[in-house]
Amino acid sequence: MRHHLRFADGLHGRGRTLSAALLLLGAVARPAAAADIAVATGSSIQEALATALPGDTLIIEAGTYSEALQSVTAASVDAPITLRAAEGARVVIGAGGTAVTLSHPGHVLDGLVLDGSYGPAAVLRIEDAASDTRVTGVEVLQGGRSCVELGAPENVTFEESVIHHCLWWEDGAEDAHGIVAGAAIGLSLSGVEIHTFSGSGLLLDPNRDPAGWDALTVEDSTFWLAPLSTAENGFPAGVVPGKNAIETRVAEDGGRPSVFVARTTAHGFSNGSADVTAAFYWKESVDVTMDRITVYDSAVAMRVRGPDDTRPDSAWLTVTNSLIYDVDVAFRYEDDVDRLALWANTLGSGVDVPFVAVEDEGQGLDVQNLLLLGSTLPIEASTALGNLAVSELAFVDAAAHDYHLAEGSPALDLGLDLPLVTTDFDGEARPQGAGTDIGADERAAEDSGDTDDTDVTEGDDTGLDSAEPEAPGLSAAMRAGEVGGCHCATGGVSGLPLGALLGGLALLRRRRRLT
Repeated sequence: MRHHLRFADGLHGRGRTLSAALLLLGAVARPAAAADIAVATGSSIQEALATALPGDTLIIEAGTYSEALQSVTAASVDAPITLRAAEGARVVIGAGGTAVTLSHPGHVLDGLVLDGSYGPAAVLRIEDAASDTRVTGVEVLQGGRSCVELGAPENVTFEESVIHHCLWWEDGAEDAHGIVAGAAIGLSLSGVEIHTFSGSGLLLDPNRDPAGWDALTVEDSTFWLAPLSTAENGFPAGVVPGKNAIETRVAEDGGRPSVFVARTTAHGFSNGSADVTAAFYWKESVDVTMDRITVYDSAVAMRVRGPDDTRPDSAWLTVTNSLIYDVDVAFRYEDDVDRLALWANTLGSGVDVPFVAVEDEGQGLDVQNLLLLGSTLPIEASTALGNLAVSELAFVDAAAHDYHLAEGSPALDLGLDLPLVTTDFDGEARPQGAGTDIGADERAAEDSGDTDDTDVTEGDDTGLDSAEPEAPGLSAAMRAGEVGGCHCATGGVSGLPLGALLGGLALLRRRRRLT
């Protein structure tokens, strides 16, 4: 049973008034049960936060709170301290610069808007000790530096949140990232949309901390850039400010951190400020697995780098069940990459060059069951490995970027048996017929050749359909980008069906359009 308290003008709670002196002396006993502390419009969230104990929830009424919050008390994942917007309330926090700093473990931010107003600091700071932090249904915007900065906490989760307009201009464009993390362990993004930034959407670890980061997971998320519709914080209208959706850096002795990215879309990574703009840029000693990824409208879809004098270890990359179209280069591999496994992927229309090698002889390249819309296969994709070039007739509707296999497609049943690829782009089991199909789609035996829109999972989209999807857990205003003074069209959060990459994980089998 929870206590229900109201926090207004003073430090009131649990039946008595708490003085600042008592708080400083730590003379407040833990209550027998967790409390809901109501924060009234016009009062101080920070004062309420100073009274909160593990398990307590601050329920914040609608309003703009011009303050910078700082955590006070350590909590835990089992008994967190939660800052939550009241039901239906729009709660904006920020005083220009950093809106919230978490220096203690076990905090939850729920349904808040954190507005940096382009102040010269990160909008949300999650410091080394702030492990077991959860950020859910939150909007972070207008960072004059990176929007979110993490030190080296463990098990930080972002879910169903939007992070955007992270733009730093100082005598020219500077890197401001959506999320930048140091030696963080177990960072997880699920249902997150990151857009409009002047660095990377997600960057680990710019300073190459020798302690090393590990276990990054990104699922059901969307990263995008587009020309700015209006001038923003020094950037002129029409500029595409950013560089990469995700970029990795690892210290020389930082180990081999693992990365898992699934059911995630990246688009708009072209004409940016980098010499080579790539949606996904994997470098140094990462071990990356990507499944059911969509990349389009970009210069380079995947860029992976091998060792050199400053990077003694190669990045490893495995990509399965993924779709790439409308890009200059699908895969760019450099400096003798050790391991680049590309299994059961589809390259659709508008791929100018499927592969580009830079100082790399391709010894680590393994391309199997690649389906290419085109007349000939590139030299990197031998027909002996189940790879196939086809016309538009092989797909349900290639002109609309529906790359499900059509009835009678030459890709049916002719792929190699790949024991580690047991599902397809939709999470359907492989094989469905006499053999494994080539490409990202495994055509079900009952498919008619047309995909009925009624089979599309609610909220399901890769950013390719004409109808903009709703982002789960976000308000209509947030989806439209009309919050915190920023009126910008968003690209929608990907809501692809859940599933697993490799055999042994449970499947959630749903059909949708392969678009």
